[in-house]
Amino acid sequence: MRFRFTSIIILVLSWWILISLACNIPQHYLPTTVNITQEAQNIQPTITPTEAKQPQLLATPEPLWVDPTTSPTYVLTQDIVVYIGNGEEVTIITESGEFTAKGNFNAYTHPAVITITLLPDTVHHLKVIAKVKQMQDCTGTDCSGYTLSTTLDRYGNPLVIVQGNPVMRQPSDTITTENASRIALLGTIQLQNGYAECVDFLKEGKMVSVGNNPGISLWNLADGTLERIIGEKTSSEAQAVAVSTDQTLLATGGKRDDPVVQLWKPPSDDGVRLGNHESSVESLAFSPDGNLLASGGSDNAVMVWDIQSGKMIARFEGDDPSFIQDFQELFWQDDQTIIAIGTTAIYWWDLSAQRLIQRLGKPEDTPFLVHGTCRPDGKQIAAAAQDQYLYLWDVNSDRWRKLSADAGISLNFTAYSPDSRLVAATSYNRLLYIWNIDDGSVIAQLPFQSDSVTSLRFSPDGRYLVAAGWGGPLWVWGIP
Repeated sequence: MRFRFTSIIILVLSWWILISLACNIPQHYLPTTVNITQEAQNIQPTITPTEAKQPQLLATPEPLWVDPTTSPTYVLTQDIVVYIGNGEEVTIITESGEFTAKGNFNAYTHPAVITITLLPDTVHHLKVIAKVKQMQDCTGTDCSGYTLSTTLDRYGNPLVIVQGNPVMRQPSDTITTENASRIALLGTIQLQNGYAECVDFLKEGKMVSVGNNPGISLWNLADGTLERIIGEKTSSEAQAVAVSTDQTLLATGGKRDDPVVQLWKPPSDDGVRLGNHESSVESLAFSPDGNLLASGGSDNAVMVWDIQSGKMIARFEGDDPSFIQDFQELFWQDDQTIIAIGTTAIYWWDLSAQRLIQRLGKPEDTPFLVHGTCRPDGKQIAAAAQDQYLYLWDVNSDRWRKLSADAGISLNFTAYSPDSRLVAATSYNRLLYIWNIDDGSVIAQLPFQSDSVTSLRFSPDGRYLVAAGWGGPLWVWGIP
């Protein structure tokens, strides 16, 4: 009996070692000595049912890289070579459409080769999305089955193809409710070695932007050319920019690692540091008389600076104990009243009395506001909350109402036209919507190749609508 029992133990241990080797279980997890006493042999085993566990997805680090594109080019097709480990599907999204290849791809011996067509005289910005096959490990657990994406080639350069001789088209008219259905992409502006996070406008078709490169880029919208970079050698990266009412001053707000508020007076390259937020500066706004500057941060604070003295004269804070307000947009209702749009609430502060005048909570059934903006006449607020609705609050009705995009759409950034009759919004679904505020109808819906917009603005003359975002160009729309 003892010999038979010992034989069984030896067989069980042998089976255990074989399974361990097959599944790569380190040997130090295996028992090294088993002592069976007479008492232990007489104990009947107790069977305890265990709870069945669902297989967990295991993210395996598959490689993804893309060969550099040929640019510029004068042909209307190009093969894009994509290397993806254990890939089964690769899609390329660009201005000319979506192109997909399916197969059994390998990062080293069998790359995916996708032929894309190109639009004539157009700059194409490529986004590559690769799907990794779903597999099972030795225990039968599902793993992989995820997607990877990139907008850079294997050397870290943007995946951009310039076909022919692209020329920025000029708008023929102001964007209005009567012609907004004809709005179209006039062109894109590709930033060298970076991207823009915020834009604002100067007179005579000029625009400024800031992003992941130092300095303030000054653009000519007539041809999309970069005229100069202000403060390229004297400033850090910024993510907010604003132009004063008289067009003589610029303000920038820094990122989390250097959240400084600075003033600039072109053409000088030397900025004046006013002070710092505790975290990134999200918004800036000059007062109508040009004497004050308000800055909103992701640190729950709005600060007001005196332009002449450079000193902070007021500081306001959000009052939601469960949320640190990210003040994404500021608006001066007059020279003494600031409207600040935060994450879960919108505040009206009286500067002269240094007190809260009014507080508006976010729409019901929304977790937070992704972005919001104030109508130029100060009588309405539009907000996006990462769903299909554009939320509007009117001074007269004092309630939220909804304008709807298509089902499944997730809106993110909003902008009003200068005449206050149109409101635009971008989405994570790479679509631009424009509504007629009077009747709530969708006037225009345009696709564009960006799901990470960080700024959306109409020009003061209403002729341009511009979007900026991570990893992409500046998108410029108008009435051709």
